[in-house]
Amino acid sequence: MLSDLHNHSIFSDGINTCEELIEQAISLGLQRIGLVDHVWRKSEWVLDFIDSTNRLKEKYEGVIQIVTGLEAKALTCAGEVDLNDKWRDKVDYILGAIHRIPSGSNQFYSKSDKSLSKSKAYDDWLSTIQGLLKNDMVDIVAHPAAELIQYDISLDEETIKMLCHLGKISGKVFEVNVKYKVPVQAFLNQLIANEIPLSIGSDSHSTAQQKLFLNDIIAMHKTLTFCNLI
Repeated sequence: MLSDLHNHSIFSDGINTCEELIEQAISLGLQRIGLVDHVWRKSEWVLDFIDSTNRLKEKYEGVIQIVTGLEAKALTCAGEVDLNDKWRDKVDYILGAIHRIPSGSNQFYSKSDKSLSKSKAYDDWLSTIQGLLKNDMVDIVAHPAAELIQYDISLDEETIKMLCHLGKISGKVFEVNVKYKVPVQAFLNQLIANEIPLSIGSDSHSTAQQKLFLNDIIAMHKTLTFCNLI
């Protein structure tokens, strides 16, 4: 099923409505679209988002499959996410994402920090993604290791093997994010070899980006045809 399971609307930081994203997905020939918005524990719009998307699921039934999710950022090196647990079962899936690498005491690493220790940042990133893989609130690990790219930090083979092992045990899905081009090929190869479940998403924030990333979505589906895609 040709799917893009990661699109953001005006409920968070997108610039189009959910219905505009759906209509664009239909025009692009997608069979399934995931509506996913960035959430915080104190977000006041979440129930409106859920009600709205539930109505859209009914409206477009038989035309396109609509699934919904929330993307929550990691707050700590233990993999705690910025999510109110009362929303957990009201959507189809939760994406756990590392947007900034936690460094302890509610602090995050900054690329502009001249005293940045790449080794320490890598260790804290590793603890955080391990935490996400153990967190029962998380279904999908969003754009895995994209946050390391800005620090010019590479994944080593042993780390990749260990994350695949944890992924296998936890049953977590890893996102193949065409916007950030992650997981990197060596990581993706190991995820495929270990038959880890994968999702494909554009991380679009507009209908224009949906169109821009369509060819990448199609190409990735062809590449992963015989893989464990959700």
